[in-house]
Amino acid sequence: MKTQKLRALILAIALIPFTLNVAKAARVELDDLASPDQILQEIMENQPELIDLDAEATASKPRLKIYIDKARQFLWTEEDGIVTNKWLVSSGKEVLKCPPNGDCYMADTPDGTFVPFRMEEFYTSKLWDARMDYAIFFNGGIALHATYGENIGLLGTKQSGGCIRQAEEDAKYLFHMVNYYGMKNTRVIVGENIGLHIRSPREQRRICTPKETREIIRGKKINCELAGGLY
Repeated sequence: MKTQKLRALILAIALIPFTLNVAKAARVELDDLASPDQILQEIMENQPELIDLDAEATASKPRLKIYIDKARQFLWTEEDGIVTNKWLVSSGKEVLKCPPNGDCYMADTPDGTFVPFRMEEFYTSKLWDARMDYAIFFNGGIALHATYGENIGLLGTKQSGGCIRQAEEDAKYLFHMVNYYGMKNTRVIVGENIGLHIRSPREQRRICTPKETREIIRGKKINCELAGGLY
């Protein structure tokens, strides 16, 4: 009897990670359940004193810039003008979406330059019972935030209801970056093909050998990346 109980206990402990992973995989995205306008309405009702939609930038040259290229579905950051990070994202799916309760809307991520106005490390919608972790709101109810489960495999394609989805570790890192520099010293720039000078995470190439570097300088085309070249 004791042996059976011990086996059951070991099995239960072993299943804990599996259970947690299933929970994450099954987690419903808030931007699948509500439109950006509905999300904005809810966050304005929840601690409205923390929201400043008319936030003025405090620096003429913001130290942190977050670029989102919607055409190639990736994000990169610039700190003091230097490219420091890049990863795949999912922006608005650009289709008509109809939330369970609310009007249908076009699931798009508008172009423009924005100043973040609210951050929520672990935001939970009371109305929709859905989470949006490491959320950085920058355009109404549209935010940069973490995604989970099957949606991680879809990063690099347009999938969201308008928000910018990221892998959890990337979203967490970006959240702390914005927290470090400050929202008013940060810009979020969204557009199509705005990162043509930046290689996307899909386009990483090996570093050229010294011999290949000399050949490239002479005009030969070789599929490798020059050390110290464009990030």
